[in-house]
Amino acid sequence: MYMNGMNAISPNAIVVLLCLSALLVILPATATGDSCSLTAHSIPDGAAISIDGMLIGTAPQEALTVSCGNHTVTMSANGYSDFTENVTLVSGNPQEIVANLQRIADTGSVFIQSNPSGGDVYVDGILQGKTPLLVDALSPGAHSVLIRKTGYNDYRDVVTAGPGMIPEYNEFLVPLPQTGFLGIISSPDNATAYIDGALFGTTPTLLTRVAAGNHTLLVQKDGYWNYTQTIEVQGGTSALAQVTLQQIPNVGNLIIGSTPSGTALYLNGVYKTVTPVTFENIPQGNYSVAFQKPNYTAQNISFTLFGGDTVEIYAALSTDPSSTSQPGLQRYTSDGNDTVANLTGPGAGPVIDKTYNWYSLGRAQTITVHVPENLYDYYKNQTHPTDPSQLKNYTLSAEDRLYLADLVGQLKDASGNQNFAARNDYRTVTAFVQGIPYALHTDPATGQTTTAANDYWKYPVETLAEGNGDCIDDAILAAALLKEMNYDVAIVVLPQVSGEPAGHAVVGIACDNCNGYYYPVDGKKYYYLDLTASGNELGKMNYQGTGDSYANTPAEVVVL
Repeated sequence: MYMNGMNAISPNAIVVLLCLSALLVILPATATGDSCSLTAHSIPDGAAISIDGMLIGTAPQEALTVSCGNHTVTMSANGYSDFTENVTLVSGNPQEIVANLQRIADTGSVFIQSNPSGGDVYVDGILQGKTPLLVDALSPGAHSVLIRKTGYNDYRDVVTAGPGMIPEYNEFLVPLPQTGFLGIISSPDNATAYIDGALFGTTPTLLTRVAAGNHTLLVQKDGYWNYTQTIEVQGGTSALAQVTLQQIPNVGNLIIGSTPSGTALYLNGVYKTVTPVTFENIPQGNYSVAFQKPNYTAQNISFTLFGGDTVEIYAALSTDPSSTSQPGLQRYTSDGNDTVANLTGPGAGPVIDKTYNWYSLGRAQTITVHVPENLYDYYKNQTHPTDPSQLKNYTLSAEDRLYLADLVGQLKDASGNQNFAARNDYRTVTAFVQGIPYALHTDPATGQTTTAANDYWKYPVETLAEGNGDCIDDAILAAALLKEMNYDVAIVVLPQVSGEPAGHAVVGIACDNCNGYYYPVDGKKYYYLDLTASGNELGKMNYQGTGDSYANTPAEVVVL
């Protein structure tokens, strides 16, 4: 029997091999039945012999009968380096191998302790453990030692190891100073610096003694964004913080939308265009925005645009002359500070509070939504058809436009992105909806869970107020929010397929250069996006345990 991959034996196997040394082992012959002769000697005698991983015996071995051909011969002995040689045996041509084994130098050990103990010990640059520590298997000679412990100076030494000896080294660690020096320079200079909330000086500052450890730096200058940073000062050292201040721009951005879209927009009394529209890099100052559309009540809002601000305004126009609703305004600054929200309209009156937590790009995010009870009651009392042709009534209803527009602003703020494009990325909404708990609807009157026969589709406000939803509910909510972000979207309704408990619904997002599964409609590609589980990506069908179940399934695509 061959023992493939075994090229040497342990010292404990030598005794066994001594018992085998008298055996004559014949390796398998070649196909022609030829056998060859091999003699093996070692210096010193007694080395274990293996041929092609098969243990043969101990040296010397005279005239072993071995199959002709190529073989690998290995000889090993305790305290010596292995000897390996490849041989080719030919019939009628006996061969002899003599292994002159090289002795391995004996190793040594050292015992290292420190005062105080618990220091990390590095020997020749390799971490070995914490003091006190016995370091063994060291080659004879000198070795470099480093002991490192928080709050103490690094300690370096050279130790000597040799066979038959265990020298002890007792090292005394020196505490680091408890203070260091800190200086701050800025571009431009003449800025005011604060350390841990206390005034530190005007840049460039002198090197000033501070406590060792971490400190919070704040640098302020009129016309520039505040700068913050955590600085570590090590005891006995000097640290210099170099700060580059970013100037606050004297322009801002204005994002304007309305329901219905196509509403005439007047900026400071001058007609500009129809909604939706985005104005970038417009001068800071006072502005008034007016919305006008035939057969709808006009709406107006005034505000101040500060440098670096982005203001989002959304108006829900009404055909009711008695309507008193006003446009909602959402404001945020490009440095992430002083974010304020002022929503008028359906936010008044009692509300239903729901807190949602989710992860996006590895970052924990959370918001608490406040759903007006009267808005929730309004949608609960609406008809709830389960016909895909009615999906626009769910996603494009006028009554919740102002509320959903404000929610989109909250989601953008929760994402932590200040970049204009990143705030409007579809993944902001996707991650939020995917984090909503999945649950089938339960009829409060009967207590029965919906089935394909008695399915119940929720309006976006219902899903938000109740804190859960199934696939169609998630798709409706996500589609409604994405429409508020001006995405071209569809809802894809899929029938039940083999291996799946029921039908399915997802969102399709129009894209020209995306990858994965999509549905072609009127020359556009609507890419598959599942909202029922966190992490599902655009264009991918990631169903746990089922693979791409819907890849070849006819679908009903409702473009919104």
